Amino acid sequence: MQRSSRKMYEEDRETVTNHIKSFPRYESHYTITHNPRRRYLHTELNVTKMFYLYLEECKQKNPQKDTCQKCDQLNTKIKASCTRNKEEKENLTEEHNIHLRCAELAKKSLKEDKDLA
Repeated sequence: MQRSSRKMYEEDRETVTNHIKSFPRYESHYTITHNPRRRYLHTELNVTKMFYLYLEECKQKNPQKDTCQKCDQLNTKIKASCTRNKEEKENLTEEHNIHLRCAELAKKSLKEDKDLA
């Protein structure tokens, strides 16, 4: 299903609406008689600032994990092997765990080298 680039899913729309509603709103004493239900956002708040705050909120909720190509390949093979051989999946999982341990040792060594420099 392809959607228009301008069309939003209902869930996305609700998330954005809730984000906007999270900001404090103020009454204006100038329009209270004409439109008593109208509320205003702070004068220093604008759409651009709200957008960047929304992006930060999304990043905190869904942090992206940086993975290497080998991790991506192994994870794909592990997921694909679910329907095949259990032994193959265990071997791939073990290979992935070894790879992660090696990567962790490399990070640790790099940090130690930086600390010495």
